[in-house]
Amino acid sequence: MKISNTEAVSPVVGVMLMLVVTIIIAAVVSAFAGGMHTSTEKAPQLTISCKYSQSEGLSISHNGGDAVGTRTAEIYLRNGKSFGSGGYQQFKLNKSQISEVTGKTYWVTSSGMSGVKTLAGGDTAYLYPPYHECQWLQPLIKCSAYSSYNSTQNIGKDIVVEMSDENGHVFAKTQCPITK
Repeated sequence: MKISNTEAVSPVVGVMLMLVVTIIIAAVVSAFAGGMHTSTEKAPQLTISCKYSQSEGLSISHNGGDAVGTRTAEIYLRNGKSFGSGGYQQFKLNKSQISEVTGKTYWVTSSGMSGVKTLAGGDTAYLYPPYHECQWLQPLIKCSAYSSYNSTQNIGKDIVVEMSDENGHVFAKTQCPITK
């Protein structure tokens, strides 16, 4: 005669299963609750247009959408596809040379303080001559007929203007032809 005691197996397995399910539910709730505390800053939504004139400089107009803080916004110029293989070149505009309509108040002053605080709908920012020429663009480059937007051989070619945040995330982009 064999005696076997199997009464305790079922309750132990049941308790273990309930513990595993409870731990999984706690992990899922913790993951969702942890994600609720992280805040992501929404990127600005705006539309811009630009004009590049070799004689009058660069103008960038805010056509609508969110206002952008000039202290944290960066503006880049990049060669368009019409430049062929030179399309990889990208230049950062010096914010201490970007001004509002009067040309007297700059985005950032030479002391590093913010002059023009925002670029809002209907506003236009200007980069007046000679600061739109290649020797003023960052990184500093040796100017050549190919790299200078003011070269007569580049009239009719396109440049791309991009606005990004300080982390490099582009939030506005437009293309404009180079005119005389």
